[in-house]
Amino acid sequence: MNVKVNCSASSSQQPATTSGTETDMEESTETTAATATATTTTTDTPPAKSSSDADSAPSSSSASSSKCPMDAPGTAEVLLGTDNASPTSNPPPAREPLVDTINQTGGRAALTFFAVAGALGVGGYATVSSSEQASSFVSRVADGLVTNHAPGFGGFLEDAYLTLLVTSTLYSLWAMFALPRKDNTLLGWVHVLSGAGAFATSLWALALERGLRESPDWTWMWLSAALYTANALSWFPLLKYYRGSEETRNAFFLSYSFVVSFQGIQLIAWSAQPDAPSWMFWAVMPFWFWSIRKIAESADFVVALLPKSVDAALGEGNFAAVALADARARVKGIKFDTPTVTYASLNLAAAIFDNAYMALYTALGPAGFWHTSQMFNDDDFHLRLIKPAIGSLTVSVLTFLTTLAVRKRIPFKVAVWLNVALASVGPWIVLLWHKLLDFDEMWFPQFVFDADYAYTIPAPEIQGAFAALVAR
Repeated sequence: MNVKVNCSASSSQQPATTSGTETDMEESTETTAATATATTTTTDTPPAKSSSDADSAPSSSSASSSKCPMDAPGTAEVLLGTDNASPTSNPPPAREPLVDTINQTGGRAALTFFAVAGALGVGGYATVSSSEQASSFVSRVADGLVTNHAPGFGGFLEDAYLTLLVTSTLYSLWAMFALPRKDNTLLGWVHVLSGAGAFATSLWALALERGLRESPDWTWMWLSAALYTANALSWFPLLKYYRGSEETRNAFFLSYSFVVSFQGIQLIAWSAQPDAPSWMFWAVMPFWFWSIRKIAESADFVVALLPKSVDAALGEGNFAAVALADARARVKGIKFDTPTVTYASLNLAAAIFDNAYMALYTALGPAGFWHTSQMFNDDDFHLRLIKPAIGSLTVSVLTFLTTLAVRKRIPFKVAVWLNVALASVGPWIVLLWHKLLDFDEMWFPQFVFDADYAYTIPAPEIQGAFAALVAR
């Protein structure tokens, strides 16, 4: 998801403008609600004048007559529910009470699942290193930055992108705790600590990959998924403090859908591990809810951009006319401009891609889905284990940095260029990371079929479950 913020010092209350991935904020959360617009990595991202495949969480704000809204007294804490903040006097009604209940309850169930699976050591526990081993690890990573450098232009692009991403992440981690904040509520700390924890786990994975060309373990996988899910969930109770447009409000929901669905994609990646439990195929299935949800939410932004002449052409009372009117109402305030059209279109394209990914996995199962990658694309098969998390990191970091720009903590022009470099281009670099290491590998191996392989459709897991049901 991309974030575009307009802040004017001369306005007493300058709203931000967001579109599907653009978020105009009057105020902003301290950490990322995580990804949002999707990146085709099956991950997500926020630029100010471009677009990406993973979305980010928007924010709201309070006004100040002479300052950027984020600098008004207490604004940094409004979404975190401090004493300086109060629920909006006219909160918008729930969009779809039943669906929203399923949305949040399902998210809590996913978080519980990740936490319990990690605690039970599904796949195996991580080995705790001694200080001497930790020192050795740092030394090996430092050496590996040279010895494991990818050849050619791909290696240069990998290092350039990762340097920018790591630097931005480290700065964000510092800013989370160094900058003044008045919010000390449990909810606020859950939001901040889960965001910081998610950043840290992704940095660990990057160190393993770039320095040693190794993958993290199962403990990392469960922890990363739990932290990103918790961070996304933690802003739901904060929406009662939100005072922005319906467009930006719905960008929150779009962001949430992308982030949680990415955790399902992470399960898809790890289900092909040799020590993965067979039930992981079924653990992916509940994430269809968010995968489909993000198509509907992304489509709202695209449909709402249709010219007004379409309304007259459709008439009144029919299904298409009602659907168009409902979409316009849900993202009321959306503006028809080049960045908005770009963001909205790419978000919808990303959502469609991710659903195709999910559909093929559901049809083939882990073995069939990953066969081409495993047999003919070593780097893609290796990198699949961290791509969803790194895509989420890209979106999350850019979301947080944008909030700092709105608060005038960093130059706005810097945030704009970081948005373009990381959130627009970055997710595609993550998706096609394997091509940087070996350009001869396929672009999208999961969608290339091996004529010599006996695919089983429906997936063996589905056939087995059906056979067991019939045998009863």
